[in-house]
Amino acid sequence: MVKVPESKLINPNRASIYLGTIFISSFFIVYISIILNNIFNISVSVNSFLIFHIFAELLSILVSISIFMVLFFTFDIFKKKHHLILANTFLLVGFLDIFHTLTYDGMYNLFSVDIQTPTYFWIFARTVFGIGILWSFCTSKEKLTGFRKEFSLVISIIIASFLIFLSISYTHMLPVLLVKGVGLTSIKIYMEYSIIISYILAGICYLKRMNGNYSSSNISLLSGVILAIFSEICFTLYTNIYDTLNMTGHILKIVSYGYIFWAIFVKNVRRPYIQLFQENDYLTVNVNDLQIAVEKNTKEIMAKNAALSNYSKKMEEELAAARDIQIAMLPNGEENIHDLRFSFEFIPCDELSGDFLNYFAIDDKNVGFYVMDVAGHGVSAAMLGVFAAKSVGESTRIKQKEASLFSPSSVLHHFYDVFNKSHFPDETHMVMLYGIYNKDSGKITLSSAGLNCAPIVIPNGKVPYFANMDSGFPICKLGSLFEPEFKDFDIQLGFGDKIFFYTDGVSELKNKDGEFLGSDKLIEFIKESGPMPGPLLKKKIDRVLENHLYGTVQADDITYCVMEKFSP
Repeated sequence: MVKVPESKLINPNRASIYLGTIFISSFFIVYISIILNNIFNISVSVNSFLIFHIFAELLSILVSISIFMVLFFTFDIFKKKHHLILANTFLLVGFLDIFHTLTYDGMYNLFSVDIQTPTYFWIFARTVFGIGILWSFCTSKEKLTGFRKEFSLVISIIIASFLIFLSISYTHMLPVLLVKGVGLTSIKIYMEYSIIISYILAGICYLKRMNGNYSSSNISLLSGVILAIFSEICFTLYTNIYDTLNMTGHILKIVSYGYIFWAIFVKNVRRPYIQLFQENDYLTVNVNDLQIAVEKNTKEIMAKNAALSNYSKKMEEELAAARDIQIAMLPNGEENIHDLRFSFEFIPCDELSGDFLNYFAIDDKNVGFYVMDVAGHGVSAAMLGVFAAKSVGESTRIKQKEASLFSPSSVLHHFYDVFNKSHFPDETHMVMLYGIYNKDSGKITLSSAGLNCAPIVIPNGKVPYFANMDSGFPICKLGSLFEPEFKDFDIQLGFGDKIFFYTDGVSELKNKDGEFLGSDKLIEFIKESGPMPGPLLKKKIDRVLENHLYGTVQADDITYCVMEKFSP
């Protein structure tokens, strides 16, 4: 699950003034509509109202489906239960509003219906909306769910089909809601009152869940609920479907949906991306501005060489700072976690690296670690590496809560799904190795996602060997075409045993004669070195790489790590 920090909080007094303004404005709009309706008896022609009704309902349907799509397609990232409830609520409301519009009096009907049919579609849609937001707002915003969103979609379609069938075929068996030329029946009015009560309860639940924290999205949602309440009040008062109260109710409904959509869009789509890239906005904007300036006005750039030189210097400083930040995100050079000792080396070929590694205690018995290699290197690869590192950590935390799925292969599978839902270009991809070590059993479980550098297992006092494990499928944007199977590989570690992990920047390191270092030469060196502590072995490998690289330029990022079980 991705946790989205709350937006900047708004002063409660300012929030109360804003919500009060929404309430008072809605009240006066409804009051004026009542005056126009009762005193002046203003109404519109059938054709004019039909055009207005079609436009109003289509706009409401568009907003409902948009809200559903935002929540439905971000569900796999956030895993919030109240998001899934709200998504299916708006899907149901959208379906019912479509049939309400198609069967409305004056429309060309595909079905044999009377005036009760569109009225029941309206009542069912508003009832579903009231129940849905009440359920969603009464659910803790931190509560997660493992319920498959596809199953919820099937359930919603079944409910919608039942209500549509009931409204079209069996309205003659249901109470009369509207008498043409007379107005609403008492049953219809009582139903509207119950819907209003559900809206009010939903607003109270949301206020309680906010706990006094007023953000722009919270205020937008509450404003939407207030407007929905006054919209329903209009639908308890009209006597003629062509009068001003009916039109006012539809307008308030559209504005209500707009507020709710804005709150959901800001919280689930707009704000997370702003927060994800806000630390890199300055660099990105300036690089893009520079490229546009070069394309549009080369002469101007040539005339400002001195300024550009200063700017380049500043850019170098920014990249150097970014590299310092990237290095700061790495673990300590040598670190003990439980009974494991880690020693690693990280050598970018540019200012920023596409390689990344980390090791961390998952709990008091398990240690997680991974090494990854993003395609390319430099700024774009480094930024993608930051995203990947964060997402893998979230995947580990989610899978840790699902005990039956707590394995490296399940973490990689979850990360593959998250990556495919991201908006990175289709050509971006990465390879990685993820592992979990259990202190009690001494067993390490590995799973590879396309990393073609087999780990070297170094048993204490025995001959080193390559781990005979499947290299797996890379993390890439092919989720819609292919569902990979990541496999787990177990290794039993004893006292003094070590494992050497590395990226292809090590095995494909070229000397001045163009010869690769190669994994075979690497394992031969380890065999010849004999038994030694992990940190000392790492230093010897450092010298091997330095000697091989002497006289040439490093062409790829280099990352490797020695993991050692240092206690029985």
